[in-house]
Amino acid sequence: STGAAPTNCPGSSNSVNIVEVANPVALVLTGSSICASNPGTGTVSSSTSESGVSYQLRIGTTNVQAPKAGTGSALSWTGLNAGTNYNVVSSVGNCPGSSNSVNIVEVANPVALVLTGSFICASNPGTGTVSSSTSQSGVSYQLRIGTTNVQAPKAGTGSALLWTGLNAGTNYNVVSTGAAPTNCPGSSNSVNIVEVANPVALVL
Repeated sequence: STGAAPTNCPGSSNSVNIVEVANPVALVLTGSSICASNPGTGTVSSSTSESGVSYQLRIGTTNVQAPKAGTGSALSWTGLNAGTNYNVVSSVGNCPGSSNSVNIVEVANPVALVLTGSFICASNPGTGTVSSSTSQSGVSYQLRIGTTNVQAPKAGTGSALLWTGLNAGTNYNVVSTGAAPTNCPGSSNSVNIVEVANPVALVL
């Protein structure tokens, strides 16, 4: 510094630095799928994080949950609703970082099957049938009696399904499983296969 004329007395100062701080590395996020029957179970995860960095999950520009501190490992946000444009803003000091945007997708559960049972003659066991009015492609259908599996699962075709060669019994039902990765469950009504006694043989 220089004072006023005519003396122009000199002055000085200490020395300081302007330090460049690296912005947080942009996070790479992965979204998820959830079943319509199980809302609020979505997750958003990152492949990594940085220690000393704060990470705020958002939908668009709206904050979701509290910020997370970076650990040097992957981060996971849980208990999330279906939605689009989940993203993370990060900060170290005042330096900002960002991420890609991901979605949590709600997947419909398989439509509940409407089943029809049948009647069989006592003289002809193991000939019962259970049929459905329709099915869905990409869905697996497991016939049961109560909670016990009967026969192998059937793949949905978009048309009616038919199970044959069945014994008389009560509470035949079907549990269905949608496609991976959500594997959303579905159900059906319960039906019976009723054994009908043959007429008593006449004595002529």
